[in-house]
Amino acid sequence: MENALIAFGATIIVGIVSYIGTWLSSFEISRTFTKWYFLVILAAALILGVISYFFWID
Repeated sequence: MENALIAFGATIIVGIVSYIGTWLSSFEISRTFTKWYFLVILAAALILGVISYFFWID
């Protein structure tokens, strides 16, 4: 269970850090880009969390 939470949290953190890095490099970010970006990151985090929860072998 902890591994799935770590995988979920790490994916969210990496997504936020990469978004902030893109934003700080003066890239023009639209509202549509932001919406789709966070939806994709959330989907990736959920998929990774579920896979880690059900298929993690200790």
